[in-house]
Amino acid sequence: MKDNLIKIKCQSNLQSYDIVIQKNSFSQVVKDLSQFRKIVIICDSNVRKYYGESLLQAITAEKKICDLISFPAGESNKNLNTFLYLHEQIALRLDRNSCIITLGGGVTGDMGGFVASTYMRGISFIHIPTSLLAMVDSSVGGKLGVNTSIGKNVVGVFNNPKKVIIDPSLLNTLPTKFIIDGMAEVIKHAFLSGEEFVSFLETNTEGIFDLNLTLLTQIISHSLHFKVKIVEQDERDLEIRNILNYGHTIGHALEETLGYQNISHGNAVAIGMNAVNYLSLKEGFLSTMTFDRMQQLIRQYKLPTFLSDLGLQGDPEKILQFLNNDKKNQDDQIVMVLLQEIGKPIISRTQTIIQMKEAINYILKSN
Repeated sequence: MKDNLIKIKCQSNLQSYDIVIQKNSFSQVVKDLSQFRKIVIICDSNVRKYYGESLLQAITAEKKICDLISFPAGESNKNLNTFLYLHEQIALRLDRNSCIITLGGGVTGDMGGFVASTYMRGISFIHIPTSLLAMVDSSVGGKLGVNTSIGKNVVGVFNNPKKVIIDPSLLNTLPTKFIIDGMAEVIKHAFLSGEEFVSFLETNTEGIFDLNLTLLTQIISHSLHFKVKIVEQDERDLEIRNILNYGHTIGHALEETLGYQNISHGNAVAIGMNAVNYLSLKEGFLSTMTFDRMQQLIRQYKLPTFLSDLGLQGDPEKILQFLNNDKKNQDDQIVMVLLQEIGKPIISRTQTIIQMKEAINYILKSN
């Protein structure tokens, strides 16, 4: 991939911002910090080893005051305790004319952005996602927060970064399982956006797994152009943005009931997509041929379609109970995103308990 950048503008009533996709991006980061006197980089313990120290050196070489703060890696640490720990760590280091850089995956971006948005009633922050999942999804859209015992991202805010800087070459250090995990969100965007992107993924699997930078840039760019188009219409996730929850309602229920340490976000979303595709099939929206094709694409990227693919078992009653408490529900109705066909999502509020149980039992069966 050439170092020439791709720039996507996200228009917002909160704060508009640029998303820049560019190789060798750390030099770009330094330029974007010219107005700030003090900077803190927030990352997890894994990213610190690979990129945290090198970014710190790049910034301090420009005579900037910069500190690096890390926390233990993992979704289970995306909680109020870690949030408060990070606040305490930055309290004596930053003032209101400071900037936080979130360097890492979705957990770091969500939590670090939440810290920045609440410190001194809000200071600037820049997202530098290092996982495919964060690059194609969580770094864009302004959703920030932490998990509680009630559910995912129950405590949080909507707020936008000053900028999002994406360097696909950072994916070279990721184990394959994290590329697979991120592909769940890419496939989600493909099923929502239409035939062209689905066909692209069907024919470029090998190159994507080989981390071809041109292909990675294409899937990141396509995903973000699609997401930005939706987010700009509905920043607060009250109407059309609900379609981006496709696969996530059941996916989040699986994460909560099975435990974050037992199922990754991408695996949960992949199974969640298979479940709602099954509901769409039963509703008469999807043909059997289309349903099978979509299931095959999920599997083509080594993602599960049933819990048994992961050697896991679930409790259908616990999953259903969690679905009933989902924060996206309206007027005590479970909100589900179905597909009339590829590229034509529909927000459904009419799914019965019997239908939901059928979908849950479908993904719990042995494949």
